Amino acid sequence: GKMHYNLLGHGDHWFPGKNLKGADYAVLEPAVRGSRFPPLIMERLKEADRMLQGEEKKRLSASD
Repeated sequence: GKMHYNLLGHGDHWFPGKNLKGADYAVLEPAVRGSRFPPLIMERLKEADRMLQGEEKKRLSASD
């Protein structure tokens, strides 16, 4: 899971999306406001980022 999480934002079509590194949580809050548990969702996002962050990984095909 850590490897895939750290490939987000670097894997182009193989790993679409971005991880939360450097995320502005104030921008994310409106997206969860309609949920029944906005504070819990925000805390879980932060917790997942803390647990999964590690060294940035590059695809094997990426050259330095």
